Amino acid sequence: MSQWFSAGFQFCLGLGAAFFVVVMVSALLSSNPRDDSDPPGGRSGVKAITDHRSGLQYLRGPGGGITPRLDVSGQQMREGEE
Repeated sequence: MSQWFSAGFQFCLGLGAAFFVVVMVSALLSSNPRDDSDPPGGRSGVKAITDHRSGLQYLRGPGGGITPRLDVSGQQMREGEE
């Protein structure tokens, strides 16, 4: 019985370590860089997205929904016009 317990414990320990590595790697690869909409010490949750067919840009908020991204003159921004 002790041999089975030891083998099961080692398996669970290895599985837990593999899960931890996967979570850490995915967190590092999916992190978004900070931008000027972020408050000090936090993240705004706003993300700029681009319609790849038209090039028009939109802002997506953390609660869902999108709104056009406008420049200082009130015109909708296109990719490459920043």
